[in-house]
Amino acid sequence: MPGMILGIRHETKTVVRGLSRTFPALVKETMLATAEHWHQHVFPRHFGPNNRSDYRFEKRNTVYTERIKKMKGEGIGKFRDEVLSGKSARAMQFLFKITGSANQVKVRMQPESYFYRPFVGSFADPRTGKQRVITRQPDKPDEVTRFTDADRDELRAVANQQLAEKIAAATPETHTVTL
Repeated sequence: MPGMILGIRHETKTVVRGLSRTFPALVKETMLATAEHWHQHVFPRHFGPNNRSDYRFEKRNTVYTERIKKMKGEGIGKFRDEVLSGKSARAMQFLFKITGSANQVKVRMQPESYFYRPFVGSFADPRTGKQRVITRQPDKPDEVTRFTDADRDELRAVANQQLAEKIAAATPETHTVTL
């Protein structure tokens, strides 16, 4: 299962003194907000320009790139990997659910079935009647959940900012009285 480790670590006890009961809830909210940021901002890059080189997609064969994509591709689907008609990208962007705890968060998306269960096997070509064999397909779910170093840095910055804001909002104010 593809995943990413952000590395949220609580190092000093004095920062969250008085928040021992609410700190896990703050971390959970931070993790959920970071996952939502990934889904809204980082995930769409997997379908954007330069997706093949940025995320090291597996090379597609020439029949797919030269014939199938040019004939059946819609819009940018003629030129970009992971996009043919755009159905899977749209499904994963709008049919999703983010769940989790203070320890881990999951983003569940519902792509088209050909995305996670691609056809591998033989079939009779309808034009020629010859037997064709498809031996393998790229691992598309793995490709759309890969991270670059820039993605990791961005998500860590978002998580740090979110957690700092939540701690600051939850920390009781100290009032000093001068006589």
